[in-house]
Amino acid sequence: MRQPKKRRAPRAPFILTVTVAATSALTLPLLAGCTSGDSGLCIEGATCNPPFPPDEPDVGCPEQVPVEGGQCADVGVSCSYPPDTSCPDFVATCDDQGTWDVNDLTVVSCNPPPLPPCDVHTTEADCGNSERSCRWLVPGCAEPDDPVPALAEAGCFEAVPCVDDDFCSPGLVCAERVFDPCHGMECDACGQTEMLCVAP
Repeated sequence: MRQPKKRRAPRAPFILTVTVAATSALTLPLLAGCTSGDSGLCIEGATCNPPFPPDEPDVGCPEQVPVEGGQCADVGVSCSYPPDTSCPDFVATCDDQGTWDVNDLTVVSCNPPPLPPCDVHTTEADCGNSERSCRWLVPGCAEPDDPVPALAEAGCFEAVPCVDDDFCSPGLVCAERVFDPCHGMECDACGQTEMLCVAP
């Protein structure tokens, strides 16, 4: 008489594993798609898949001036060096090809050139029409034995007194002189002392 065969213990249906996996997948939140260039769209702790390639350029402005033609990630971004200044030495822009276009502004002046000093004007009319704050002064009434001499000759001077020689044009010194404060005006004074840029 044949011995009855023993039956194998039933295995867990494969469908259960699939069902669990499917259920788990359905419970994941739906996230916005992202690329390696905008990983900021990912929730905290998540990263874009695929991740950044090892040779992909950094996003944003590099700390140092980038190399002309080097790769960049943010098309259209513009970076100034040094930053936070209205007159940078370099401006780097990420162009449509994803490369840096670097402009050297060190040879360009952001500001208009300085106005010429007042002493270059040799006539009272030119002095009065200067864009700089200038005034035309004439010698005052100083006595020969006064410690402060009178202005040697009429000329165009800065509207404010000088403080030292660095204030003056090359070849001039800052010294005390007496000038006529009433020149061109109706007043009785004939001498006023002030620090002016004069020939030594």
